Amino acid sequence: MKNNRLFPTAKTMCCLMIWSVSLSSNAAEGFTDTPMQPNGQWHVHDPNRPKPPAVTPGEHFSHQAPAPSDATVLFDGTDFSQWTGRNDQVKWKLENGYMETTRTGRIRTRESFGDFQLHLEFATPEKVEGKGQGRGNNGVNIFGRYEIQILDSYQNETYADGMVAAMYGQQPPRAPIPRPPSGCRHRRIPRRCGAAPGGRGAIR
Repeated sequence: MKNNRLFPTAKTMCCLMIWSVSLSSNAAEGFTDTPMQPNGQWHVHDPNRPKPPAVTPGEHFSHQAPAPSDATVLFDGTDFSQWTGRNDQVKWKLENGYMETTRTGRIRTRESFGDFQLHLEFATPEKVEGKGQGRGNNGVNIFGRYEIQILDSYQNETYADGMVAAMYGQQPPRAPIPRPPSGCRHRRIPRRCGAAPGGRGAIR
């Protein structure tokens, strides 16, 4: 599966501070002139598509907990040894156990994966600026085809297939868990290829 790579633009295992993407505050949050989804019911980024009900998370989560014994640790808070970027360099910020985007291009895992389960912890900017897709926008790109949306969705309306944890432009999240931008959030991203023998277990 050498061609199947994870291309995360967000951090795994420890917290990632994500820069907000500058978009016009007047940009429409949704479109009705975009292509139809395969189910023929909704346009891509359709403002009328139903949103899943929010789920209230528990008060605490074991941030930076030890990885399972069969996991591939992609980021342990100390270096970028499992990652590569433009010209085989990673120029993101690294400090205090987290990595932060620096507008120097996307980074990707050095190792290729087939079936996987990705555990992701991330944080959006504490200073709340913008609205909709213009607030703490980033994503985890999988195989160069799918993007799992990273967004500050706390008290922030946007289209259903662009909410945090959505498969961007394709599928709303199953259960969004909006949190204030003052701390880390976590997501578990499963992915089955159907053609990769011998799954690798969890990937962190």
